[in-house]
Amino acid sequence: MNTTKAKLQWQIPEPERISGTHNTKLEVDFNTINSVFSNAVIDKEYYDYIRDKRVVIVGPAGYLRGQHQGEWFSNFDIIVRINRSFPVVESDWIDLGKRTDIRYHNGSENIVEGGPLHLDKCSELKYLSIIFPRHLDYFDYHINQIENKINNSKHFVKLHTYTDIEQFITFHHIIKTRPNAGIATVLDLLNYSPKQIHLSGMTFFKGQSYIDSYSEKALEDETHHINRQLINHAQGPQRDLIKMLYENQDKLLSKTQITLDDKVKESLL
Repeated sequence: MNTTKAKLQWQIPEPERISGTHNTKLEVDFNTINSVFSNAVIDKEYYDYIRDKRVVIVGPAGYLRGQHQGEWFSNFDIIVRINRSFPVVESDWIDLGKRTDIRYHNGSENIVEGGPLHLDKCSELKYLSIIFPRHLDYFDYHINQIENKINNSKHFVKLHTYTDIEQFITFHHIIKTRPNAGIATVLDLLNYSPKQIHLSGMTFFKGQSYIDSYSEKALEDETHHINRQLINHAQGPQRDLIKMLYENQDKLLSKTQITLDDKVKESLL
């Protein structure tokens, strides 16, 4: 008997969002933020993998070039990379590390967005995770396309999506914008009670460019891409959200320790 779960065919529109040019502040307190994590719908297998692990999110910011932190990143239990940061080219191993355990992807294989899936290289991954939930407008289409590609490929990787659509939409309403891939990654991971989340290589597009190898994976001018990102994603409330989580981490329902490298801290000022 085939016990595969039935797939429900329904979609809801993405909530309205402010333009990224309106760099507003977050207008809620920490208790409101923390409450959104209560009673979350989660992926139980994903929880078993992440719970109590030390996780590092290695973003694509240019300041990581020349810091030679690759070996230090490798000491974490789980290394997370975002969009075009996977696969890591050999010349970057010294700065970024070699291993990738979870790749968070925005669902679009456009070369200037999430980038190709590289299923032939996914054997090293524990999970390919999508930053958006199923059933949310056009993101659902992308998720289904990716799932079909995996199912029809000889290269298998476990697929995870942002599980709680209600929670995702609530955070969207709170920050009034579509979250950056890095922010959605943090919010999703906090549902799974890691022991630590360390953020590195993230600047919220604040005075820093992408690392050169990340830009080289795009066939479009980097400045144009960053400007488009700034229009789609207001950064002010997202910075406030990460700062609030960091400053109140001792009260988090997940009991997760949040640590930031110096450049991430600077970007939150």
